[in-house]
Amino acid sequence: MSFAHNAWARAGEIGISLVEILIVGAISAVVIAVAGTALFQLNRLTRLQQDALTLDHQLQKAGALFGHDVIAAAEGTVAGNTLALTVPVHIFLQTDPPTDKTIRYSVVDDTLTRTDESGSIAVARYLDRVDFGADGETGTTLALTLTVTLREESRTATWAFSRRPSN
Repeated sequence: MSFAHNAWARAGEIGISLVEILIVGAISAVVIAVAGTALFQLNRLTRLQQDALTLDHQLQKAGALFGHDVIAAAEGTVAGNTLALTVPVHIFLQTDPPTDKTIRYSVVDDTLTRTDESGSIAVARYLDRVDFGADGETGTTLALTLTVTLREESRTATWAFSRRPSN
């Protein structure tokens, strides 16, 4: 065996030929292209899933806050993109009559904001459409329709909440 090895060494045939290097390079390029495409698709799928979760979270948060406030409200008025709810404040052991609390939901640009005497918070972002109903006094049932869109995802939700009856 050492004689055959020495014969190849003398003939200059030890090492890698240019053809072998080109074949390995072509195979490596195909593997890298397939892996790159797979990683790109995985990244895109992950981004779309994150967008869907963000939109669902926006709708859940808006529904929870809005539902809590509407159920507690004694009355409400709608004027354009603003809903004003009057919520009675009941303070125990108070001699003076309790004052009412006003909560406003308004749409500025693409954000639904809730404002009361303690400040304001963004309830939902990425809004395409918000519908509080017709302008004027609200009835005993108040509906909220939100459509949120982020990149390629869009979600629409409609809630109907019954206000407590006025005294």
